[in-house]
Amino acid sequence: MPRSPVPLVPVLLSIPLMTACGTIPSTVTVTPVDEAVRVACEAFAPITYSAAGDTAETVTQIRGHNAAGAALGCW
Repeated sequence: MPRSPVPLVPVLLSIPLMTACGTIPSTVTVTPVDEAVRVACEAFAPITYSAAGDTAETVTQIRGHNAAGAALGCW
């Protein structure tokens, strides 16, 4: 005697629900701050200096620039 197809119906009806989760793409939200950091990292690079050839003020400014880039994760 053949089995009744009734138990198979709930399984067949649940297939679209199970596959729907796999087709929803995830989205990544980029905030304006993230975009600004990305642009800054692309536009600037660490600066080297000569302790003998640069003034103390220049060395201080370069160190500040390099520290800011490091804090942002650029380098």
